[in-house]
Amino acid sequence: MDPFPLIAALLLASAGDAPPASDTLALELLEENAPLWVRAGLSPRYTWQAGIPSTLVLFDGAAQAFATDRYLTPGPAQGYASGILFASAGWEATGWLGFRLDLDSGLVRSQSFPSTAVVCPSLTSPSGLAIASGGSCVGQVRYSLATTTAGPREITSNGQSFSSEASQTAFIRQLYADVSAGRAGAFHARLGRQRLRIADGFVYDDWGLGLDLDLDVGAFGPPLTFSASVFYPSRAWPTGSAWKYPVVAAAAEWTPSLGEWVGLWGAWSSDSTGDAAAILRQGLVENDVLELLQTTPGSAAYKAASRRMANLLTDPARGSSSLGWIGASGRLELNAWSEVRFTAGIAFGTLGALASTTLATTPIEVPTLGWLLSARLVAQPGSGFTISPFFIWLTGDSPPSTQQILSGSGSWGGFLAISPYITALNLFFQGGISESYSDRRASASGVNARGVVAPGLEVRWSKGDFDATVKAAWLWSDEPSALGGVSYGPEVDLNLAWSPWRWLALLAEADVLALGNFFPGQGVARKFILGVNLSTP
Repeated sequence: MDPFPLIAALLLASAGDAPPASDTLALELLEENAPLWVRAGLSPRYTWQAGIPSTLVLFDGAAQAFATDRYLTPGPAQGYASGILFASAGWEATGWLGFRLDLDSGLVRSQSFPSTAVVCPSLTSPSGLAIASGGSCVGQVRYSLATTTAGPREITSNGQSFSSEASQTAFIRQLYADVSAGRAGAFHARLGRQRLRIADGFVYDDWGLGLDLDLDVGAFGPPLTFSASVFYPSRAWPTGSAWKYPVVAAAAEWTPSLGEWVGLWGAWSSDSTGDAAAILRQGLVENDVLELLQTTPGSAAYKAASRRMANLLTDPARGSSSLGWIGASGRLELNAWSEVRFTAGIAFGTLGALASTTLATTPIEVPTLGWLLSARLVAQPGSGFTISPFFIWLTGDSPPSTQQILSGSGSWGGFLAISPYITALNLFFQGGISESYSDRRASASGVNARGVVAPGLEVRWSKGDFDATVKAAWLWSDEPSALGGVSYGPEVDLNLAWSPWRWLALLAEADVLALGNFFPGQGVARKFILGVNLSTP
């Protein structure tokens, strides 16, 4: 399996701190002033990457033990071609009613995933586990574990099999009706599958199915806007009990002038899919990895930790979670050439998860309370330069121990999000020339939910059809890793874009992250991408 999408999903920490760069292929294509329009495009990419750490814990069949030496250590080098095909259409049926359709293939590439094996308890192996086909099983318990052996290569879309993406989404990203009414379209409603955002993207920025309402009071009264939405937070179409668990969100903003706003926001979500439970589980996995590293293979403690790990990895993440968010955000102009943007808030509620013992897993609920703060100064001194110092802080926490969880005394202080979207950096976060394709999902901040503190700087230069952006930050965890490290390390990114014609853009990206002491294996994670965007004029 390509390790980058896996760790990227766990590293998601924030979004909305900056607008998408010009080197992003926006699926929100601009309409012409025509009642009916259609556009299509193709975006091939070539990526080479090396040293990307992985949070996967794989079972080594030859050693009959978990390959803990690969956990969060620099991954192998690999290069691959990928691409996305998209089409978009819109129809303005009347002055107050319109329709929109966006289709895309997802990011398509060839990749292989770790093969799985049936593993059983054993008295002869150092871990107390062995491949079941070896004939040394004891008892009837069986585990299905991912192994260090790579499976066959297959065509994937957005990190999953092409057939799974097709069945879950039908490749429909947006399909909605757009209604406006009142003076200057003060009332606005969208019904259907659409892109939705909560808290400037810190809590949610993705496609979802539902209803979004906006009211611009400033069109006929004081400078205020109100918005509310009810939707299902998934790229897949809801099925079964998922219809019972929509997200509810609302916001109120004061808009003193065009482009300026200060407001309050809030949201509530109940999750029964287990996505939120997987966040806490990753921290529990880290605890068991540490115990395996600190104990002797073949010892009773090593075997007990191995069997807990097998239980944890075999049981699908499940548990019902109820989470709420409240906060404030804004964008204010300081003068004619600078502005400040900020977002702050808290996440609270209960997190459903599983506590693992050597024999089984037990469903539990853990109370949670996390914080976020993001601020960015954007200055345009002239000559095509934009300078943006930024600061991101999202709380993290060490997972409560199994004993604390089972006794009811465990709690968790990390910031949780439904499906955040990030562009502040390319490796640790979700920026770069493929940022629109990221597979976003429920996540916590930082590696293994340890949080993130990221002071950084972005410098951008644009001249005509050329755009260059440099991003740099030193990344820290809010809580130490199980090994005691707190530094994720410094990251530096370079994005280049040249668009000589409206229908063509040539792109390049180079990213480097020097792994800090948070990771057990030191090294340099790096990624390089070359891309082309082709679209109808």
